[in-house]
Amino acid sequence: MRTRLNLLWACCLLMLYHTAGAQIKQSSLPVAGPALNIYGDVGGPGGIISINYDRRFTGEKGFGFRAGLGTILLSKPVSDILTETKPHLTFPLELNYLMGKEGNYFELGAGMTFVGNMSSNPAVTEKDESTPATAPDRPDDMIWHATLGYRYQPLKRGFTSRIFLSPVKTPNSSVFLYGGVSFGIRI
Repeated sequence: MRTRLNLLWACCLLMLYHTAGAQIKQSSLPVAGPALNIYGDVGGPGGIISINYDRRFTGEKGFGFRAGLGTILLSKPVSDILTETKPHLTFPLELNYLMGKEGNYFELGAGMTFVGNMSSNPAVTEKDESTPATAPDRPDDMIWHATLGYRYQPLKRGFTSRIFLSPVKTPNSSVFLYGGVSFGIRI
């Protein structure tokens, strides 16, 4: 009885080893088509935190785009000594370019981030009150940004990461330098 149990156990381990080996061989194949990434940003054009979809137009590098959904905290004065801080949704859109080789790339990008309900921010110039405060297509609800950074993007599926600087121009013409990190997967 014990010999049969050991034989069954050995067969299970052998099957597990064979299956794992097949998975490793399959995932080591290069991915056909343009590179697709899903990643989360901490900092940068999407605000405090954002989730993004990034795709090359063709191949591993060259031109591509990014679209995301994030959040940012904006404050407005309630009285002389109190301020009110509320979260607002952000929608970063960007055209970017990757240059480099073997999964190590320098990233350049430029785009805009739409901010929902940005009229609650006192730094923004006054607007016509007849326009809805949450319309993301008005010029005052748009922040221009650039991206300069390093991206690790494997040639196969797997873990991706980025570290970047992001100059941002607000609607009232203030320019700030933000930075951020990203972690995600290539699908």
